[in-house]
Amino acid sequence: MSEQDNYSDWQKPQGGYSGSQKPGASYTGGGTAASKPTVATNTPKLGPGKIGSKVLSKGVIIWSLRSAKPANYAAVIIIFSPDNTYRGKTITFLQAVSGKSRTEIDVLTVGRRGNTKDDFEPFYGADWDNTKRIWVPESTTSGARNQPGGKNDPNAYLYDEPAVFPGQIKMFESVVVIPETMEILGAISWGLKGRKNGVKLILPDQTKDVSDGPTAGFLVALDKFYKEASTPGPKPSRVERYDAILDGFPAHVGGAENAVVLTDAHKKKLDAVALNLKETKIPRVRVSIGGFADATEMDPSGTSEARARAVYDYLVVAGVPKEKIIIAGFFGAAWAWYPPTESRNRRAQVRVHLIN
Repeated sequence: MSEQDNYSDWQKPQGGYSGSQKPGASYTGGGTAASKPTVATNTPKLGPGKIGSKVLSKGVIIWSLRSAKPANYAAVIIIFSPDNTYRGKTITFLQAVSGKSRTEIDVLTVGRRGNTKDDFEPFYGADWDNTKRIWVPESTTSGARNQPGGKNDPNAYLYDEPAVFPGQIKMFESVVVIPETMEILGAISWGLKGRKNGVKLILPDQTKDVSDGPTAGFLVALDKFYKEASTPGPKPSRVERYDAILDGFPAHVGGAENAVVLTDAHKKKLDAVALNLKETKIPRVRVSIGGFADATEMDPSGTSEARARAVYDYLVVAGVPKEKIIIAGFFGAAWAWYPPTESRNRRAQVRVHLIN
């Protein structure tokens, strides 16, 4: 693996991967030279960066891991520069974390720690702006770039500050995805081991830890992420993220009026959610709703809004107080679950959770 002890030779490819390197080779710094990557300037005890890069079949992945001493965290930067085929598309990251007993999709991104925003969305480096109805950069306190690739800058950036306790080992797998199609562009595995006076970096092996696709463990974790919880309710430790997924809406084409109408099966799931919310005595409990469509439908954004509002209205009629309901987003066709045009993308997702 290519490593350096400082940032003096870092170059960020501004125009995307040109396709001139062979897949599997180390990236040698092509593209326009730019400033070194921004790191957390408010953490002066960060150690030297361990930097590497690799050309994959769909672009270049570049990484930097820095341990903090004597603190128990690391600063991680991952950049994916796509080849010309994917330039201009929204590109971001999903991340899985593995501990002693399980692997799960890591939703507690650096931009969501310490605030009241629920982790309804799983993406690293991207937040949903429901006013503009687009993916926007995720905030960080460090000032580091943490943003999706798109029209203005084709490169996708992930910044994270994971922590471990002394003796604890955490393994991470960061996977580059296009949210609109869920196409995977690359993956990298890395990890941390906690020490008494800091952390030990578990650096990726270029041969086996950096590749075009994720591990089987990541795919299993992603499948569990989208499974409905066996019973509704705010359980932060579960790997199933949603209490109800209402999918299979007819496509909204040609004025199909039933494209946003809840089915009996949908209503049965929502009845269970409403009962849980009414019986729960925890004041901080809330329910978040997201609406979705696929790209073949008429007005995907408006259709996704209508589906989310149908869920909202049903829960209110079922007795859920309005102040306990949060609209997480009208995502249109911007966040696929399956390949485009599958009926399971025409859905609403419902999550019961606690607020800070």
